Amino acid sequence: LLASTKSLDVQGIIKGTETLFDKAISYWSNLISSLSGTKSNTNTTDNNDLMSNLTQMDISSISVSPDDTILPPEVVDIASRRAGLVVGEPLKPSSVSEVAKILKEWYVRHGYVLCSVTGANIQPSADDTKQPQTATVTIQTNEPRNDLTNPVSMAFAKEMVIDPRNSTNLLTFKQYKNRLEREKRIGRDTIRKSDLNTTYMQTTGTTQSCAIAKALRLEPGAVFQMEDPSCAILKQSGLFQELLTVEPVRLAKDGETNEPDAVQLRIIAIENPSRNLEYGVSKGMYSGGWEGELDFQHANVLGGNEKFGISLRRGTKGEKSASSDGHASERSENAGTSWMSRTVLPSGKITWEDGNWGRRGGYSLEAFNDYIGEDDNDKTEGENDVDPLLLRRGMAYSFQQPLPHHPKWAASSSASTSLERTTTRNGKLENMASVTLSVGPNVYQLPMNARHSILTSVTSGTKLRATPAEVIDNVLNHLDPYGSGSIISRQIFPLTNQKRP
Repeated sequence: LLASTKSLDVQGIIKGTETLFDKAISYWSNLISSLSGTKSNTNTTDNNDLMSNLTQMDISSISVSPDDTILPPEVVDIASRRAGLVVGEPLKPSSVSEVAKILKEWYVRHGYVLCSVTGANIQPSADDTKQPQTATVTIQTNEPRNDLTNPVSMAFAKEMVIDPRNSTNLLTFKQYKNRLEREKRIGRDTIRKSDLNTTYMQTTGTTQSCAIAKALRLEPGAVFQMEDPSCAILKQSGLFQELLTVEPVRLAKDGETNEPDAVQLRIIAIENPSRNLEYGVSKGMYSGGWEGELDFQHANVLGGNEKFGISLRRGTKGEKSASSDGHASERSENAGTSWMSRTVLPSGKITWEDGNWGRRGGYSLEAFNDYIGEDDNDKTEGENDVDPLLLRRGMAYSFQQPLPHHPKWAASSSASTSLERTTTRNGKLENMASVTLSVGPNVYQLPMNARHSILTSVTSGTKLRATPAEVIDNVLNHLDPYGSGSIISRQIFPLTNQKRP
């Protein structure tokens, strides 16, 4: 059985982890033993004299240990100045503890919730003839790093109902509900999970721990950092019904497997169902007739939030094989398309998506086949030269965030390209290729809690008005380039001026 944790916040993670900040309270009580080249002296008077001499020493330099610390030099310099630990001025015992407090705040603000300042070493200068004597201050830090093999450990659970008749028996919610309905003890709409005694049982899952480490940017061997302690990126992904536990755990050193103070983020979660099937009936977009639609979606295919989908549509209206205007034989000149004009073909779409957790590098691939069918509104008496579209098929590829994040307006962008072939009812073929770049939507705040968004897109493409065999001699004569652009602006004005909590 697994314990449940309902809320995740910064304070919960900090409180639930072992930090060494509380250990940095006795710098000066053990100062004498940390001095290099100083003999041990148990005489209290001599110790007091030495402490008095230390507080009169001027600081010659301030450094941080270890050398590969994540603390930027400018941050250490600012923290030292704010705490009164300034090069060229005398030592102050209170300054070191104040530096530790400021640096700890910087650690937490940047997501390094396990890092802390653990102490300070003071090294007097070797030149005893120099008056006044100077000292070097070295601030010691503890910066735990991610496990080298598995920065994230995943475990999965499912909620089970404890059988009131036998506490050792566990039932799924559906099993419990069906049993009560068979006994006619409860209505179908009156049972609620909140009214039942439930527990969690360990089960298997699909999500890979390496994918979660990538989503949270936890690299092996890097200093442990939780940029988003609430794990909003996991909650918004749709993979999990609930995150029960998210906590960093220190690992014991095991030979050469882990470094000292290695950390692993352990997650216990309830996964959502990965496969969904939807069906329905709707009006066709092209023909206006009724169409049946079947849509299958498989999420988290490879355990990294990938998505695969198949969509099928089929209408009830196709074009008649003959017409009273005497042009039926003319439409049948192309044997390869005459059967399509008399048959209702299904429309389909296959999609594959890897969104890369909403970051740069996400992409989607789509292959489609759209049967447009017949629209009675397109047939006007006397318009015998009208040759409407019958079929379009092709593929499209889109890429997330092709532009750099700076400037800010380009942080949300996408690029797509498509290749498409269309067929008319008389068998005329046309090939098209296009590229689209979209920027936005960029949202801006307006007075009175109103919001303003702008979405900009630019498209460029070309049409090939012949078959490949006909354009061998002169391709440019058969190309029709085109371009388009759009700017969509939206404003949202709230009905009240009250801000949401």
